Amino acid sequence: MAQNQSASTIKKVITGFILDGDTKEAVEFATVSVFQSSDSSLVGGALSSQKGGFNLELAPGSYELQIQFLTYRSKTIQITISSNDPNRINLGQLILDQDTKELDEVVVQSERTQMELQLDKKVYNVGKDLSNLGGSAADILDNLPSVAVDVDGNVGLRGSNNVKILIDGKPSGLVGLSSSDALRQLQGNLIERVEIITNPSARYDAEGQAGIINIILKKERAKGINGSFSVNTGYPDNHGGSVSINLRRKWVNLFTNFGGSYRNAPGTAFSNQKFNYPDTSYRTNVDREMLRGGINYSSRFGADFFIDKTTTLTAYYLFRFSDEDNLTVMTYNDYDQLDNFSQLLRDDQQVEDDQNLEYGLNLEKNFKRKRHKLTLDFQSQDNSEVG
Repeated sequence: MAQNQSASTIKKVITGFILDGDTKEAVEFATVSVFQSSDSSLVGGALSSQKGGFNLELAPGSYELQIQFLTYRSKTIQITISSNDPNRINLGQLILDQDTKELDEVVVQSERTQMELQLDKKVYNVGKDLSNLGGSAADILDNLPSVAVDVDGNVGLRGSNNVKILIDGKPSGLVGLSSSDALRQLQGNLIERVEIITNPSARYDAEGQAGIINIILKKERAKGINGSFSVNTGYPDNHGGSVSINLRRKWVNLFTNFGGSYRNAPGTAFSNQKFNYPDTSYRTNVDREMLRGGINYSSRFGADFFIDKTTTLTAYYLFRFSDEDNLTVMTYNDYDQLDNFSQLLRDDQQVEDDQNLEYGLNLEKNFKRKRHKLTLDFQSQDNSEVG
């Protein structure tokens, strides 16, 4: 038995072509969405073909067609379909306009990776690591793989303490007479990167059989006047700041760094020892209270003179000063086998006043062959240490 389909349910075929408003070329894969005008509900959709055409089947009613594609403005069309319309309705050419905006200047700036593996060394770019704020050079080294720093500030590399420490590739007054204390007093925010050289080449002295740790201080390479500063504070007392300023012109680069800090770090320790012998026994408890800290600062001034594209002459001046007091109070509690008690108090106070001055000249000539260069260095140091 044949049934007549209701006129209101007979769907009409809606067609059209989507074109670019500037080039008049077809826009392929544009999205055509159909919404019911009465309640904005989605009732259908289609994608334009490679020639820009699309087909929709819609029942009589009122609709809103929304056409969208990336980088184009959305286009909305209101259509009404009645049962008296032909079965195929052509909307013709539908134009999409480009959605363009003029942006401000965009600056693309590259950043070094945190660790670089080079032919003869590993390079750790620590200069922009926020976790280094408030830390010292010793703190930075202790966080690097294969490097260890003990409680006294002594540096070890791969389990050996026979390590040579350089500043900008040269022995420096910044590490002074006692490198362990100097590394605690050198602010971490003055350091650009650390190079770990486990197999030194002939350019380095034989000293440091376990390897060489080369600490590179910050020096801006951008032209013009530029600089940076940082301030940090913490508890217990850990306050400091640093300033770096550069003035770079075509033939010269003037640079300066200054950093200072104040630390006052308390600590405690406890040990309990028991000794048993055939004729007696006793035990000893030792309590230690420690307070270590003081003020220190370092500064650097210098200039790079660019003689030509491959030759640079650098003159610099370094100054470091520290005034630290280390106090340890030890309480010895002794008990014999009858628990008779005796106590001994011991105060150990150590004053560490250091001052380091250094002047230097460095001439560097780079050759066409990669990593081949000639360097000439002159240094004068005046170091004094009390404590």
